[in-house]
Amino acid sequence: MIENECVKLERDFARWHEDRASEFRPTTILSLSHDPPERRITVGYWPGSIDTYFDPYVAGVWNIFRTARILLLALLVAMPGRTNKSARYIETANHIVGDIFASIPYHLAENLPVFVERATRHKEAIDPGRTLCGLLLMHPLYAILRCSFLPDESREYARDCLRWISDEMGIGQAGLMANVSQYLI
Repeated sequence: MIENECVKLERDFARWHEDRASEFRPTTILSLSHDPPERRITVGYWPGSIDTYFDPYVAGVWNIFRTARILLLALLVAMPGRTNKSARYIETANHIVGDIFASIPYHLAENLPVFVERATRHKEAIDPGRTLCGLLLMHPLYAILRCSFLPDESREYARDCLRWISDEMGIGQAGLMANVSQYLI
């Protein structure tokens, strides 16, 4: 049965990080607090961790894995008769979204240490970094945007990040992705 296979795969995904070498794992370098008066969160300043990685390829692999897991959780949430377990799946998906958002400064900033130093003082816009890193981030953000079970705030932040990638990095496809209005699940 497909439901059992999805549940088994989710269990395997939940343990995937345990076998990764320490160099391959993200490293938290700063934690940002939430500023309640803000209506919209500035790109790069999602409350929570800011992570760094060994290199952009490693960051991309982590986010591809996270995206696959979010989409799997979306399937589990959408299955009929799963209401008793859906809340747990949604909570897990929100945690994973936070991990993707923690990688955004790493992907988008030209100089992460400078961004982190500025972030502790005040919220300046990110100086755009390598276009490749924006490309690596587009699909995870698009997947978040398309999942209706995720909070509106998370989906709007993903949309804002895609628009930023389009405007600041010149990747027109990100702008097209940001303008999608229908949900996948």
